[in-house]
Amino acid sequence: RIQRFFVLKSDELQYFTSTEDRDSGVKPRGVVSLDEVSTITARMGEKTLKMTLESQKFEIAMDTDEQMKLWVNALHKLLGESLGDRFNILQPSPPSTPPTSPAASRKNSPSPRNSPKVSP
Repeated sequence: RIQRFFVLKSDELQYFTSTEDRDSGVKPRGVVSLDEVSTITARMGEKTLKMTLESQKFEIAMDTDEQMKLWVNALHKLLGESLGDRFNILQPSPPSTPPTSPAASRKNSPSPRNSPKVSP
């Protein structure tokens, strides 16, 4: 996995080899024009952003949930309207619950006689 450090501008995404390069004003290793972005898929549970451009694909991994939220919010603010349903935010699936036997589910479910009463 190659590590890069990103800076989001209003019209481009710049990436650098190190934080030192980014902070010292060294020319970016690469630049992505936001006009070229055709889809974004944010997988919140995996903390990854997949960006498809006209000529290439990028996958950006975050270290923390907070970083992921910040990037998704910033990108959505810039590109959400223009991409519409091509900006996908996927939440993690909830853990599955073990199946119960039909007898157990009947025993625990309320019958018409003992169902909860709703007061107006």
